[in-house]
Amino acid sequence: MSKAITNSAAWRGRVASFSTHGSRSGVNLLGWDAFYKESLSVTQERECILKALKSEEAKRLQLAPDSTEYAKAGYRIASLTAELKALKEKIGIVKKYQDLGDFLVKMFKERVTKAEWDIIVAEAQRRHDSQECLREMSNLMETLDSNAEAA
Repeated sequence: MSKAITNSAAWRGRVASFSTHGSRSGVNLLGWDAFYKESLSVTQERECILKALKSEEAKRLQLAPDSTEYAKAGYRIASLTAELKALKEKIGIVKKYQDLGDFLVKMFKERVTKAEWDIIVAEAQRRHDSQECLREMSNLMETLDSNAEAA
């Protein structure tokens, strides 16, 4: 046999050190350069988007409001928020069945300005807190009445 045939990849078994080398003909028989698309789980993807969103918001706070970088950061924040919303819908975090109140709040929020919305939310929070205060006072009065009757 000639030296070329003896050394050719066709006659050499893929064992020992030869199993870790590529073939002489240039064909990859081991698959070491095969392309595998890595994919993140949904929770990992969500974490990555949240980290990017937080870093972009922190970067935007350091920029001057009238600069173009500030506007670009705003667009980036909006796109990351949209990605996060789409991801939430994908994994089913968004409520499938909303009641009438949810739709009313959503429609009302769309129709008023941000300043008006903030005023409305503050008033609702104040009313809710006063309601909680009244509930606590009535519970306190009931316990005082029951203690007075027991004595």
